Amino acid sequence: NGKLDRDALPAPDFAGLAGGREPRTPVEEALCALFAELLHLEYVGADDSFFDLGGDSIMSMQLVARARRAGMVITPRQVFEDKTPARLALVAESRPAGPAVDDLAVGEVPLIPVMRWVAERTGLRRFSQSVLTIVPAGLGEGRLVTAVQALVDRHDALRARLVCPGPDVASWRLDIPPPGLDVSSSVHRVDAAGLTGPELTSLVAAVGRSAARRLDPEAGVMLQVVWLDRGVGVSGRLLLVVHHLVVDGVSWRILLPDLAAAYAACVAGGGVELEPVGTAFRRWALLARAQAQDPVRVAELPVWQRILTRDDVLLGDRPLDPARDVASSMRQLSFSVSLEVTAALLTTVPAVFHAGIDDVLLTGLSLAVTEWRGVPGPVLVDVEGHGREPLADDVDLSRTVGWFTSVHPVRLDPGRVDFAEVRA
Repeated sequence: NGKLDRDALPAPDFAGLAGGREPRTPVEEALCALFAELLHLEYVGADDSFFDLGGDSIMSMQLVARARRAGMVITPRQVFEDKTPARLALVAESRPAGPAVDDLAVGEVPLIPVMRWVAERTGLRRFSQSVLTIVPAGLGEGRLVTAVQALVDRHDALRARLVCPGPDVASWRLDIPPPGLDVSSSVHRVDAAGLTGPELTSLVAAVGRSAARRLDPEAGVMLQVVWLDRGVGVSGRLLLVVHHLVVDGVSWRILLPDLAAAYAACVAGGGVELEPVGTAFRRWALLARAQAQDPVRVAELPVWQRILTRDDVLLGDRPLDPARDVASSMRQLSFSVSLEVTAALLTTVPAVFHAGIDDVLLTGLSLAVTEWRGVPGPVLVDVEGHGREPLADDVDLSRTVGWFTSVHPVRLDPGRVDFAEVRA
């Protein structure tokens, strides 16, 4: 009758949430420690699942990077398939580390789909991301330039230049030169001595706007670094502004630790040697283009077209108006949920229903939209992902900087729902 049969639900399985057996080998012990460190847990057993403990695909890439630093070679795909320290230990022990795959880092790069999608709608010239961080007093502009130089030399996407031969976005591309591009003109010091509170916040906003204006992708200026020097003995601020063409949310988790490591090496007086990158962004982009032309992928097109088929059910109380319903008229509502609710969403509910957190949130969204518009019917949603798909067996993107974001449509249809029972 369409109602939820609670007695038929599987019993909650909390085995993955509790500490399992002790590790038996040094590799198991190291992986248990990495799981606990990354997931902020006091203890992880050798048979505990990474994903049952709250891990996700982005965190799996962080796990891969940390394991590599500890001398263990695993891939995000292996984390997804093997899940536990015990099973990953067997894989890690059987796969010796190989050299970095960087032979395809330099040269022409086709724009990946998300780049073309944004270029066709809003253009790419003014489109950036930024991060503000606290830095030690007396940072030193010279040391900062050296650290940023090491960062740009290691991560090839930061050296990219946008090439636009004509108005047709299909002809646009990125060109990546070899390491050695001088970054000194992209590093700036701003006097912020004596500034605190609103005054400092105002200055940060102003220099951020100015830094974003200095970005010029067609000239190869993809990065601006601004040191706000607050004087002797006072912690400063460091603002990094990067064009979105060459950075995404995952990339920041690579760039910030690398910049800190490079700066620490400068302070110590030694040479800067950052960890190698596995798969170059250019190689991945070429693989993606080849996959898009593969007959197997082309044959999937009708499936996506059916998902995108329009329905007569309105999203709200009127049809969307292309003149009124534009990005500039959107409003955003943000709020926080309690620690208990967050923990349940990340661990308990997915474990009970054998689903991921994305499935749980999308289900909640589809029910909310159905109740709001008052009639049953499918809900079509664009779902954004990190996009870092392993397009070949040897692909390792755990330390690759670039814009990989993917967007795909999902059709949700909760059917006829008893909302009183849903709330219960």
